[in-house]
Amino acid sequence: MLYRHLPKLANTEISVFTLSVEERAQDEVTTALIDSAIEALCTHIFTGTDSAAFLYTRSHLRTSPLPDNRQVTLIAQFPGDTAEELVQFLDTLKPVPGDILLLPALSSPDIHLMRSASILRLVEEAATQGIIWGFSCGGSAELASAALNTGLPFCCWYGQFNYLRTELLPVLEQAGEQGVVLLAADPFAGGLLENPPAAVHEIFSNAPVPRSKDEWALRAILEHQEVASVVWKAPNVPQLQRKIIFLEAARANSLPRRELDVIEAASKAIQEV
Repeated sequence: MLYRHLPKLANTEISVFTLSVEERAQDEVTTALIDSAIEALCTHIFTGTDSAAFLYTRSHLRTSPLPDNRQVTLIAQFPGDTAEELVQFLDTLKPVPGDILLLPALSSPDIHLMRSASILRLVEEAATQGIIWGFSCGGSAELASAALNTGLPFCCWYGQFNYLRTELLPVLEQAGEQGVVLLAADPFAGGLLENPPAAVHEIFSNAPVPRSKDEWALRAILEHQEVASVVWKAPNVPQLQRKIIFLEAARANSLPRRELDVIEAASKAIQEV
């Protein structure tokens, strides 16, 4: 497994793949996915706003032997909109050092809440206990930029990002300048980039390097040094293992111009359909 640093935190890394179990059934399939992520040496598991998934995953991790005494921590998103609800959220989850908690930045009221003294106090207090803070903006560049300007001690942000989302590149750069890395959700644009239109098939068929369409999508994301990890809800263990293999071949700023041209041509062709 490859890892990328959280620039604001010394000696803290995150694996380039993060399994999402948000809104998954708490069954044998989910357990097998968690175990496969552990075996692949993933550092975090994403549970989003699903508190039941958080508690289930934490319980499973506590009863599962981890290789080399490693710690796998969780990423959760606060689903409320008041300081009182944040207190209740923290009390319910009981996060441990290394867990990542995301404040919502999904609307203007969310940004206003971030600027409140009560939220700042709660965030700073939890940070002293080893909790890592970030924010979730969906796919809005405007809200992501506003969250970055609140002054809260964010180390990462979570948002939908793939090679179609070129409008996010300026805020990706803005976040990178602040040492705030992206946890990239929706890497395949809801499946579109795994099964693109016929015109895109031809572009990839003529590419200078043969790759599958899902590998192109993943390589395009991790080409950006400001991206720390790809967050994906794998449907099964074989697909999880396949995506990890592709991600382990990715490096920031590694694709030559001719391969970047392929990605740009594919993006343009999809958006013209």
